[in-house]
Amino acid sequence: MEFYTILCGIFLFDGKKNGKDLTSWTERLSDPTNFREHIGRTYYTSFVNNILTGFRDDTAKPALEHHTSKERLTNPLLCSLKLTEETVISIPYVDFFTFTDRIGIFCMKVEFANPENANYETVGQLLSKLRNPSTTAVIDGRPTPIAQVIEMHLADGHHLAPDWNRYLNQLKLYTIINDPGEKIFSQAQDRTLFELAHAMPIGTITSGLSDNPTTTYFDTVMDKSTISVYNNWKAISLLDSFIRISCSYPDTFKSWEFDYLHIYVYCLYCKVQLYSYNSALPDLKIDRHAKNVRDSFVEFVNDYSLPYVSYKFLPNLLYEKMSFSLEIEKELSSMERKIDRLNEGYQNRKSRQLGALLLIISILSLASVVNDVSQWLVSMGTPSSWVYNPITILAGAGTLVVAGCFVLKKS
Repeated sequence: MEFYTILCGIFLFDGKKNGKDLTSWTERLSDPTNFREHIGRTYYTSFVNNILTGFRDDTAKPALEHHTSKERLTNPLLCSLKLTEETVISIPYVDFFTFTDRIGIFCMKVEFANPENANYETVGQLLSKLRNPSTTAVIDGRPTPIAQVIEMHLADGHHLAPDWNRYLNQLKLYTIINDPGEKIFSQAQDRTLFELAHAMPIGTITSGLSDNPTTTYFDTVMDKSTISVYNNWKAISLLDSFIRISCSYPDTFKSWEFDYLHIYVYCLYCKVQLYSYNSALPDLKIDRHAKNVRDSFVEFVNDYSLPYVSYKFLPNLLYEKMSFSLEIEKELSSMERKIDRLNEGYQNRKSRQLGALLLIISILSLASVVNDVSQWLVSMGTPSSWVYNPITILAGAGTLVVAGCFVLKKS
């Protein structure tokens, strides 16, 4: 069995990178020129410019940087985990996507050091452990939590924010499996795919235990969250995992690792960015902060809310399913409703300000009218001592003030 999983998660940094142990991720490509041609034939320019560094056009604004750990390229990290028995895993690379808004995404590839250890039972146990950042691995004889392994690699190239792990409650798993012992997908494979996607022990569905999934939920996932195009592979995309199992159909050209993984990272970034916008407007208070969030959100949607990413159907299908599983549309709709209410609030405030301005102008114009009437009364023979008497002036001013307050209250 061929297997690897890529641990994905969000980190926050302060906008600085020390570059101590970073190099371009394209160092991992065996043929960058051929990959560039493939990208140009497959993906829309808007998507390439947003996520595929090293292959964007020269006019694209620097939306992100994508680096990899220099040390891991030449020295894979070996560590052991307690599964059914002590098992050694290998980390051959750790990648970092750093966006201009100080949000980063790391991708850490994990595989068995001995490929013979890969079977459905051990893979299920490994995925269950890896998704928890507090899981302890043993490195050079020292127990080390997964979160610390991640922080160690991040700190080698980035100045982390104090709350860098704010979104690190649970890791995302992007898992690819090829089973050479099967020729076509079966119902048994469906159950295995479902169990691995949910990090369940293999055999949970048929065990008859009380914590196995209901038929309704199983059918819903297989109907709405499954990607099934050919008979020899199938994938499930959920909120915290993506998994694909193929039958005697290995990822020869590493499309799922170098190519489609970028779609998953792109969706993950959109999810966390939209979530941060929603969190930044908890009470819809109309102030400069709300205006800045609104403007940033509008700019983000213009750049990143893409209906399609590719000229081909499979990348677009993956994009659709990954976006659905990460509930991006829900975050987007929620934020749009908040923006609509903010805009309504801005318009109401402007209307009130305009009404007050018109009232002031009206009062000033009344003063001009009073002056004209006073001059007319004097010219008609009314004694000026009466027209310009302080008592008369105060009475007239008082009447105007009372009338103005009445109109203002009504408005």
